Amino acid sequence: MIEFDSKRGENMVFRDKESTAILKNELFCDLTEEKLKDALLFFDAHKKEYKKGECLCAAGDAFSRFGLVLTGTVQAFFDDINGERVIMASVTAGGTFGESLCYLGEKNSPVSIFADT
Repeated sequence: MIEFDSKRGENMVFRDKESTAILKNELFCDLTEEKLKDALLFFDAHKKEYKKGECLCAAGDAFSRFGLVLTGTVQAFFDDINGERVIMASVTAGGTFGESLCYLGEKNSPVSIFADT
């Protein structure tokens, strides 16, 4: 379990399964627990839970943070000109989404991101 106080003063607790997902990610896999806490503070990490089908970000919404899936799966997609859904990514525990949008400085998301499981 990883526990620390966030920049907002929230007590952040990541249980074993969630901690495993974080540590399997390339960004964090080689960090000690103390360095991981520092990194999570640097990224102003906070934890949110979403139900299946819930929207994390709709196409056109402002987007300034990337996400790391702790449990379940999220999908990023857009609708083509025929209204058909095109899945761009299906991200499982330990995977990230939105990092390329942040890196490129995109102000608005060109895709929608929904909780799949």
